[in-house]
Amino acid sequence: MGEIIRLKCKCGYDTKDLLVGCGMIGPNYIYVLSHCKKCKNIKVINDMKPPPHICKKCKEYLSIIDLPDDVGYEVLSIPCPKCEEHTLEFKEMGLWD
Repeated sequence: MGEIIRLKCKCGYDTKDLLVGCGMIGPNYIYVLSHCKKCKNIKVINDMKPPPHICKKCKEYLSIIDLPDDVGYEVLSIPCPKCEEHTLEFKEMGLWD
C-alpha cells in the first residue's frame, strides 16, 4: 500500500499531495521522491525504471531522496529545494492503493 504525503516549508514551498510507494498496480511501479536541483522541485518518479532518472521539464538528472522504512517522516531533515533551509515539513495525508 502506498502513502500520500505533502511537503511544506515556511518559505512557501508546497508540493501538494505526492503518492509514494506502490499500491495494487503491482511490482513494476514503486514511486519514490526525487529532487531536481535546477527546477528546485521535489517530484515523484517510478524507481523501477532503470537510471538515469531525468527531469521531464529541464532534462537534468534527478536525485532520489532515500526515505528509510523504519522511521516516520517527522524525523527526516532534508533541505527545502526552494530556500535550502532545513525547515521542510513532511505531512502524512493518507494511503493510496
